Amino acid sequence: MKQFKKSLLIIGLCFLMIGCTNDAMGKVTKKLQDAGYDISYLTDDFTAVNITKTEKDKDRIQFCAYLEKKVVTSISYIVLPADNSNIDKTIIGFIYVDKNDDNIISESAQKEAKKILKKLDLSIDDLVNYALQVHEDKGKSLNS
Repeated sequence: MKQFKKSLLIIGLCFLMIGCTNDAMGKVTKKLQDAGYDISYLTDDFTAVNITKTEKDKDRIQFCAYLEKKVVTSISYIVLPADNSNIDKTIIGFIYVDKNDDNIISESAQKEAKKILKKLDLSIDDLVNYALQVHEDKGKSLNS
């Protein structure tokens, strides 16, 4: 009987953790979608979670988390100016790099990304965890 109770407790804890993880992922998805971002899971030449905001039929802001196996290797951040005449105002760079990756974090891109994420009540760590969760379910949760 003790073994049975112990098993039930373990199963309950597993469901609780899985439920909390999916709930956290759902909250991040909602925050991003409410702010006008589209989220996609890409598995063609590389595996990535792409978070894009389109304005006036043009992709303007993009976070792209690149994954290998069960690790987010890097997250890039791109902001394109509203009109092409200000192309020098383009922001592009890595805002997160795994310790085993040879890319370099762009301080200016990271600073700008943090401003955007702060408005969404998110952090770079939240994006890393979110990308891992989307990757774990192969993006299926994005279609529900």
